[in-house]
Amino acid sequence: MKALHVASGTALTVTMAAAFGVVAGSLWRVASGPAAPTAGQPAPAFRAERLSGGWLALADLRGQVVLLDFWATWCPPCVASIPHLQHLHETYSGDGLAVVGVNQEPNAREPVRQFLRRRGLSFPNVADAGRGVARRYGVYTYPTTVLVDRHGRIARRYRGTVSAARLERDVRDLLAEPGPTAAAGVGPDEQARGVGSADFAP
Repeated sequence: MKALHVASGTALTVTMAAAFGVVAGSLWRVASGPAAPTAGQPAPAFRAERLSGGWLALADLRGQVVLLDFWATWCPPCVASIPHLQHLHETYSGDGLAVVGVNQEPNAREPVRQFLRRRGLSFPNVADAGRGVARRYGVYTYPTTVLVDRHGRIARRYRGTVSAARLERDVRDLLAEPGPTAAAGVGPDEQARGVGSADFAP
């Protein structure tokens, strides 16, 4: 019996030590990583590989409201929110919403692709190799959702689960706002290249 208690105590100690290590690692990443951009600041530029093939750059989405969802298949709240993200994509993409999943499993691309196919998800997902995009956005917990307005500025940021009703309301509010217009003295070609604009500045 005494040996059983010792073994149980040892197992509990090991478990607690492992849990402490995970928490300490998360705190270290938050403390040592870049600060998260706040509302009104330019959304950090990025270019990442699509899980369906090809590349996606934030600059490609200029003038749209962008929803960035940082997620992983091993994160239950992330998986639970995916059907609503698909709903937002299907409902509002024609109005100027771009939903982009930023997956945090760069070494499990094929399983993630299969996960997306099984659920019939059609919004683009990119592989965040080395967590470069997550670091730029100061993301260290999942899910984290970021809304970027039509001018390329951070508009909303949600750590953890956000209610479907609130997220959809915020998306509609941003879609209702006017987008960038041609600046005086800047032609359409220059505007397309971003001359005279700070949209999606790196």
